[in-house]
Amino acid sequence: MADPQQLVHRHDAPNDRYVSEIAGRTVGVAEYHLRGREIYFFYHTQVDVASAGKGVGSALVRFVLDDVREKGGSIVPLCPFVAAWLERHPEYDDIVNQRIMDRIAETDGD
Repeated sequence: MADPQQLVHRHDAPNDRYVSEIAGRTVGVAEYHLRGREIYFFYHTQVDVASAGKGVGSALVRFVLDDVREKGGSIVPLCPFVAAWLERHPEYDDIVNQRIMDRIAETDGD
Protein backbone atom coordinates (compact mmCIF):
# COMPACT_ATOMS: atom_id res chain seq x y z
CA MET A 1 0.00 0.00 0.00
CA ALA A 2 1.17 3.54 -0.76
CA ASP A 3 2.41 5.40 2.29
CA PRO A 4 -0.68 7.33 3.44
CA GLN A 5 1.59 10.02 4.88
CA GLN A 6 2.91 10.80 1.39
CA LEU A 7 -0.28 10.33 -0.62
CA VAL A 8 -2.25 13.54 -1.13
CA HIS A 9 -5.60 13.77 -2.93
CA ARG A 10 -7.15 16.92 -4.36
CA HIS A 11 -10.01 18.02 -6.56
CA ASP A 12 -8.74 19.61 -9.78
CA ALA A 13 -12.10 21.16 -10.66
CA PRO A 14 -10.90 23.29 -13.62
CA ASN A 15 -9.86 20.04 -15.35
CA ASP A 16 -12.86 17.94 -14.21
CA ARG A 17 -10.77 15.44 -12.31
CA TYR A 18 -9.49 14.34 -8.95
CA VAL A 19 -5.82 13.56 -8.54
CA SER A 20 -3.56 11.65 -6.15
CA GLU A 21 -0.03 12.87 -5.71
CA ILE A 22 3.11 11.68 -3.97
CA ALA A 23 5.77 14.34 -3.41
CA GLY A 24 4.01 16.62 -5.92
CA ARG A 25 3.96 13.97 -8.67
CA THR A 26 0.58 12.85 -10.02
CA VAL A 27 0.18 9.11 -9.48
CA GLY A 28 -3.58 8.73 -9.91
CA VAL A 29 -6.42 10.44 -11.74
CA ALA A 30 -10.21 10.05 -11.67
CA GLU A 31 -11.88 11.99 -14.49
CA TYR A 32 -15.52 12.98 -14.59
CA HIS A 33 -18.13 14.92 -16.50
CA LEU A 34 -20.34 17.15 -14.36
CA ARG A 35 -24.03 17.43 -15.22
CA GLY A 36 -25.58 20.43 -13.56
CA ARG A 37 -23.91 21.01 -10.24
CA GLU A 38 -24.42 17.67 -8.64
CA ILE A 39 -24.27 14.62 -10.92
CA TYR A 40 -20.74 13.36 -11.48
CA PHE A 41 -20.29 10.90 -14.35
CA PHE A 42 -16.99 9.15 -13.54
CA TYR A 43 -15.70 7.69 -16.78
CA HIS A 44 -11.97 7.08 -16.32
CA THR A 45 -9.61 6.25 -13.47
CA GLN A 46 -5.92 5.65 -13.97
CA VAL A 47 -2.99 4.96 -11.66
CA ASP A 48 0.65 5.39 -12.60
CA VAL A 49 2.29 2.03 -13.40
CA ALA A 50 4.86 2.44 -10.60
CA SER A 51 2.03 3.00 -8.09
CA ALA A 52 -0.30 0.26 -9.31
CA GLY A 53 -1.30 -2.37 -6.76
CA LYS A 54 -0.38 -0.15 -3.81
CA GLY A 55 -3.86 1.09 -2.90
CA VAL A 56 -3.63 4.44 -4.68
CA GLY A 57 -6.73 3.83 -6.81
CA SER A 58 -8.82 2.70 -3.85
CA ALA A 59 -7.72 5.63 -1.71
CA LEU A 60 -8.48 8.04 -4.57
CA VAL A 61 -11.97 6.60 -5.13
CA ARG A 62 -12.76 6.81 -1.41
CA PHE A 63 -11.62 10.47 -1.39
CA VAL A 64 -13.70 11.22 -4.50
CA LEU A 65 -16.85 9.64 -3.10
CA ASP A 66 -16.45 11.32 0.28
CA ASP A 67 -16.03 14.68 -1.47
CA VAL A 68 -19.08 14.18 -3.71
CA ARG A 69 -21.14 13.09 -0.69
CA GLU A 70 -20.03 16.14 1.30
CA LYS A 71 -21.10 18.39 -1.60
CA GLY A 72 -24.52 16.72 -1.73
CA GLY A 73 -23.89 15.26 -5.17
CA SER A 74 -24.44 11.88 -6.73
CA ILE A 75 -22.37 9.76 -9.07
CA VAL A 76 -22.80 7.62 -12.14
CA PRO A 77 -19.96 5.06 -12.12
CA LEU A 78 -19.24 4.52 -15.82
CA CYS A 79 -15.59 3.70 -15.08
CA PRO A 80 -15.17 -0.06 -14.50
CA PHE A 81 -12.73 0.52 -11.63
CA VAL A 82 -15.12 2.84 -9.78
CA ALA A 83 -18.06 0.49 -10.43
CA ALA A 84 -16.12 -2.52 -9.12
CA TRP A 85 -14.96 -0.57 -6.06
CA LEU A 86 -18.54 0.39 -5.28
CA GLU A 87 -19.64 -3.25 -5.42
CA ARG A 88 -17.20 -3.95 -2.58
CA HIS A 89 -18.27 -0.86 -0.59
CA PRO A 90 -22.08 -0.71 -0.32
CA GLU A 91 -21.76 2.05 2.28
CA TYR A 92 -21.57 4.43 -0.70
CA ASP A 93 -24.76 3.18 -2.41
CA ASP A 94 -26.58 6.30 -1.20
CA ILE A 95 -24.68 8.56 -3.59
CA VAL A 96 -25.07 6.38 -6.69
CA ASN A 97 -27.67 7.98 -8.94
CA GLN A 98 -29.82 4.89 -9.32
CA ARG A 99 -32.34 6.61 -11.60
CA ILE A 100 -29.67 7.22 -14.23
CA MET A 101 -28.12 3.78 -13.69
CA ASP A 102 -31.55 2.21 -14.33
CA ARG A 103 -31.93 4.22 -17.54
CA ILE A 104 -28.50 3.09 -18.71
CA ALA A 105 -29.41 -0.54 -17.94
CA GLU A 106 -32.63 -0.19 -19.98
CA THR A 107 -30.72 0.99 -23.03
CA ASP A 108 -28.03 -1.70 -22.74
CA GLY A 109 -30.50 -4.27 -24.05
CA ASP A 110 -31.27 -2.29 -27.21
